Amino acid sequence: MKNPISFWSKGVKEYLGFEFDNDNLKIAYLRSSALNREVVYFINKDISQFSSEEIISFIKSQLSKFKIRKAQVIYTISSHLVITRNIEVPSQDPKEIRDIINLQASRHTPYGREEIIVDFVNIGTYRQSYTRILLVIVNRDVVRKQYEILKQAGFEPDKVSFSSESVVKGLSYLLNLDREDNPVCIIHIDSSFTDFNIVLKNKTIFLRSLPLGIQHLSIDKQENYKQFVEEVKASLDVYKSEDIEAYPVRVLVTGIVEEVRDIADFLNSCLKVPTEVIPYLNYFSLSSEARENTSLTKICSFLGVMSSGLVYEALGVDLTPQEAKLKKLFEERSKEVIKTGILILAFFVVISGFFLGKVYLKDLFLKKLDKKFSQIHPQAEALEKEFSQIKVIKNYLSRRGYSLEVLAEIYKALPDEVRISELRFNRAGEITLKGTSSSMTAIFTFVEDLNKSNYFKEVETRYTTKRKEKDRDVTDFEIRGSFRKEKSL
Repeated sequence: MKNPISFWSKGVKEYLGFEFDNDNLKIAYLRSSALNREVVYFINKDISQFSSEEIISFIKSQLSKFKIRKAQVIYTISSHLVITRNIEVPSQDPKEIRDIINLQASRHTPYGREEIIVDFVNIGTYRQSYTRILLVIVNRDVVRKQYEILKQAGFEPDKVSFSSESVVKGLSYLLNLDREDNPVCIIHIDSSFTDFNIVLKNKTIFLRSLPLGIQHLSIDKQENYKQFVEEVKASLDVYKSEDIEAYPVRVLVTGIVEEVRDIADFLNSCLKVPTEVIPYLNYFSLSSEARENTSLTKICSFLGVMSSGLVYEALGVDLTPQEAKLKKLFEERSKEVIKTGILILAFFVVISGFFLGKVYLKDLFLKKLDKKFSQIHPQAEALEKEFSQIKVIKNYLSRRGYSLEVLAEIYKALPDEVRISELRFNRAGEITLKGTSSSMTAIFTFVEDLNKSNYFKEVETRYTTKRKEKDRDVTDFEIRGSFRKEKSL
């Protein structure tokens, strides 16, 4: 016997399974901690006389005490409510296979295409271009009704599976059936029906629902055992006739087996195949509260609803109504849009905070500078005043004697024929000379020599006027020019 489930996982996860079986409601609550995954609670209730509101009230009353926060909710459909067909599809492409199934599914059921929900199990490649498929079909109204009840109770399903897949994958995990190379037959006995499964590598490759359960097998055993064996033989014959896979090498009987443990020997003698009874509850870790309800396992099987939480991530078939899938997709995308908006807003807040921080620091720095400036400014003004005075003195000292140098330069360039009567200059650096010359040529020579001087530039004659003076001709003139750059300080 394998030890109760125990493995490492990150954080704490919660799984909540529901199964509507004829007139019964089964609930199983599993919790995965860092060390193990245990069944916290399970319950069965006869809801044949309940209204939808009463069912909702019952679900809430049973689960409110556990303060379930964020559980993965699985709605498991009983196998006897599901139609299964083994078919071959002329394609190996998953998208093409799904398209073909969507077109042809209604041919395998009395319902119209809009009245059913369809999914499938890919059994494997057959011949070169064909794929074997276990087609799974369920009435849309059956699913929708129970789905809405769970939704109104506050537990909208994350996945809608069917019981047989949960049982098969659960036992495959517990018993390591995926390591076997040959098919195994799993007979799952429930209250009013039995699932006949052929399993290979963790997949259901054949399924048939038998109209006999513990209610029949626990009374008049001799007669009902015979009928049960006949149903099993008939199922094996159908399986062989469809040439799906090899004949099963052993038979595992599970579900409600406390009162029918001897059925294994009966099947073994009739089928000539090794048969073993598997009390599934021994393979689960149960909380103290769950152990108080173990008597319920004698009237109905919780293997499907418990296994749905055990192998939640491995469940492949999803019979969730299309409108619910679209709504979830829309909600997920809306959440992504909101999340993106929040991230963008947060980004702008961070950027704004960064720039505001820089502005604040600069403002703080400027205030410090202002304070420092207010302390230094009077001293700076005093220094500037003293510097201006020093500059004036230095300028005066540097210019001292410059006027004499200018006069000497004028005298040096002055011809003998020329007399200067007036000399003026202003702050703009302009100089004006007026005088008289006995020769016009001397005036032009004087102007030319001044232009060659290092002290003057742009010297030119403004006018010349001839006149008589003591019986001789003289010329009055005016010359203007500018000083070249003065001495540097």
